[in-house]
Amino acid sequence: MTVNWFILGGHEVRQKTLRLYWRIRRRLEARHLLKAEITLGELGWQQADFPESVEETIRNLHRIEAEQAELFNRSADLAGEMSAAQKERDEKRAEYDRARAAVIAEMQPHLDAREKEQQARVPLQHLTTALREQQPELNEQEREYRRQIGDLVHQQMPGMDMMQERQRLLDLHQAVLSSISAAHDGIEKACADIRVHDETIAKIEPVIAALQQQIETLDQAFNHADRERADLALKLQQEKNGVERRLSELDHSKGNEFLIVGRCLADAQIPPMNQPQALQKVLDLRATVAKLEESIAASLAWSEAQDADELKKFYFAVGLAIGLVILVVCVSLRATGH
Repeated sequence: MTVNWFILGGHEVRQKTLRLYWRIRRRLEARHLLKAEITLGELGWQQADFPESVEETIRNLHRIEAEQAELFNRSADLAGEMSAAQKERDEKRAEYDRARAAVIAEMQPHLDAREKEQQARVPLQHLTTALREQQPELNEQEREYRRQIGDLVHQQMPGMDMMQERQRLLDLHQAVLSSISAAHDGIEKACADIRVHDETIAKIEPVIAALQQQIETLDQAFNHADRERADLALKLQQEKNGVERRLSELDHSKGNEFLIVGRCLADAQIPPMNQPQALQKVLDLRATVAKLEESIAASLAWSEAQDADELKKFYFAVGLAIGLVILVVCVSLRATGH
């Protein structure tokens, strides 16, 4: 009897779709089964007699449990040591801050006093500079008046006029001499006052230097000790990270061991005493996976039994139809574009 190749192709497409669906379901159910078998092994590994092939797995689990217990204790100890180290570091930081602040507070009045003395000497320095700048001009005026007084002898003028001019020049000369003397006295007094300020500053400077040295000593001591505490904290953290990595590796290793035990319990149909439903879950999932595999195998067998030539006709027709659809769409798009 000849089978319509179109109907046959439709059945084949349906079978392919079902196989894809069943394979996806089988993968999901297989994952659920794997987790259920691991859970079954975790619940029942300490309550049953196992064959010799599984006894080594049980011994591995005991070793892993013992190592995990030791690592958990070490992790807790490290956490305590890290907390204590951080607490000590915070306390030392607070002590250092208080000590440094106390030295700064002690130094501040001396800094203020030095600043006051330095500010007080500034106008005095300006004054001495201004008076020294006036001295050449005053000296030049004094010499000029002396020259003019000397030149009066050689000038031809009435006696009374000469006496008046000479007196005028003498008065001006005396005024310049007074200005020179006043400038000299002003410079000496300003310099004396500057020396007083400098002496006061000189007394303050060693005190400030000693306090600054005290701050530097505090900084160096704290930074050195804090680096050591930071190195210790880093070492503890690295060790704790190593412990946690090892615990993670052991958990993964336990999962593999529990899987072996769980499959053995499921094969022997031995339920865990505290949660017997765990066994039934494994059996149900096994049955589901087996049923899906049977469906996939039956579908493959059906497909292999069909006429390959008839299926080729179907695929050719489908490909031709798809090609025609694409051609029509392209022509339509081009027409729309114009």
